[in-house]
Amino acid sequence: LEGGRRMHEQQETRFKIEYMEVPALAISSTDIRARVGDGRPIRYLTPEPVVAYVHKHALYQGAS
Repeated sequence: LEGGRRMHEQQETRFKIEYMEVPALAISSTDIRARVGDGRPIRYLTPEPVVAYVHKHALYQGAS
């Protein structure tokens, strides 16, 4: 993050960039499987292609 921030701060831009600190989320594969098994969403917890693959192939149904 810091390298990217420095790079942006050194460039002229017409956009205002604001930085926010957000806590890291601890997401385990066990949690993902349990959520899918319970019918709860995993969107935003994994990349969209992973979400689509899990649903397309009906993975982890009844896993909890």
